[in-house]
Amino acid sequence: MPQTAPTLNDGTVSVRAWHPADAPHLFNAVRESLNTVGRWLPWCGEHYALADSQKWIADCAAAWAAGTAAPFTITDAATGVVLGGVGISGIDLAQRSGNVGYWVRASQTRRGIATRAARLVIDYGLQVRGLKRLEIVTACDNVASQRVAEKVGRRFEGIERGRVLISGEIVEAWV
Repeated sequence: MPQTAPTLNDGTVSVRAWHPADAPHLFNAVRESLNTVGRWLPWCGEHYALADSQKWIADCAAAWAAGTAAPFTITDAATGVVLGGVGISGIDLAQRSGNVGYWVRASQTRRGIATRAARLVIDYGLQVRGLKRLEIVTACDNVASQRVAEKVGRRFEGIERGRVLISGEIVEAWV
């Protein structure tokens, strides 16, 4: 079912749909974060180009239209500066489930941004979209993402073998 992306705000961060004008800001945030985000996300590497940002934003619009994902940009609520990304992917309406993911640009980490943005998106998924299960899946070594999951009230369920791709290798994941 097609969805329209809302703007969600907690006074510190705002999450909203990606806009085509965000492409250079997304590109700069990703390039800044190659040594942090790039360690965990296969799309964030030296090869990342402005065209990748433009394609991502177009893909996000298509996902919203199809109702299969709810991808948001994280911005500073006061300035509008792009801080990272957050969203629900793999939305399965039959199972009423999805997967929450987030990343924050390197210069803005350790400020609670991912936690704030994840809370907004989890509330949206549960209350507005009617989802009943939202997983956060991280590589076992990604302790920072696991801390965010705990801070937003997600409960550790276990380790799954062969769940995520890290640096070209399928590894165990914390769910």
